[in-house]
Parts: sequence; structure tokens; C-alpha cells
Amino acid sequence: MPPCQLVTIYLVGSLVSFCFYLAFFLYDTSTSKTNVTSWTLVLLVSMIWPISMTSSFIHFIRWMQKTRSSIKIVIPKAWQILSFTQSARER
Repeated sequence: MPPCQLVTIYLVGSLVSFCFYLAFFLYDTSTSKTNVTSWTLVLLVSMIWPISMTSSFIHFIRWMQKTRSSIKIVIPKAWQILSFTQSARER
């Protein structure tokens, strides 16, 4: 695979992971949105997305196995967070 294709794959993965982590960060009410450390962490995790996305996916699967009874509530809520609906933009 040529190096330019690898760079493109890496940049697309970084952008996708940044969108996911940004959506969860903005939805989290316990985190200060003016804290520079929080924003730095979102950017850092987006840059190391091959590690962070794998770790997040494993954590999510383990969490789903523990909380099977609440899946019907969580999945629509998570989709609402990631879809950037009008209500999410107003927050």
C-alpha cells in the first residue's frame, strides 16, 4: 500500500474518532467545556485513534455484557448523541 493511502486512512480515522469523542465530550455534563486539559485530551485521543478506538470498543462491549437489561434505553440515546440532532446542537 502506498504511503499516501496510509496517510489518508490515518487522517480519515482521526476525523471519525474526533467526531465520536467530541460528541461524547459535549454531552458529558460533568466535564468543564472551558478546561484546556479536557480539550487537549480529546485531541490527543483522536491522534492515537488506532489504540483509543480499540480500547473504547472493548470497554463498550464489556459494559454492554454487564448491562444487557438497559440496552433498549442506551442504544437510542447513544445514537442521538452521535447523530448531532437539533436538540444536541442546542445544548
